[in-house]
Amino acid sequence: MATQIVPAPQSADDQGMSLADRKAHDAASYVCTAPLPLPIVRAVRRFEAASARRDELAGKPASQWSPAEFDSFKAAHDTVVESVLTLGAAGRLDLIAPFEAATRYRDASARCSAASQAGNIERCLSAQDEMRDCLCRLKAAGRLDLVEVAR
Repeated sequence: MATQIVPAPQSADDQGMSLADRKAHDAASYVCTAPLPLPIVRAVRRFEAASARRDELAGKPASQWSPAEFDSFKAAHDTVVESVLTLGAAGRLDLIAPFEAATRYRDASARCSAASQAGNIERCLSAQDEMRDCLCRLKAAGRLDLVEVAR
């Protein structure tokens, strides 16, 4: 029986890849798969919880807030700022982009509803465009769970 000779694997340079493909291949070779450091995970979780509380309070007119709700809103805002600063210093603002898209989606939804009730179709359509953009971003991030979408 004859031995079959198998050629050695070729490098990315030898495979007829374009320059852009080679650069993408090389960049993918350096993707870090290590777990995130605890301060980063903590900042993301605190951002998520504080954003939810801030959005919950923002949905209610401030004239109806109790003193405790004012304090809660300020604390939530301070936590969001602190988390953004922590993530920004670590170069990981990408981790909170889905939450920002969800907040933009809820704001646009409220604007669309108000415009619809006022009969302002152009403003409603503009808000719907923003909502679609946010949904695309959330879908790409796999985080549609951050907004309640009618199916």
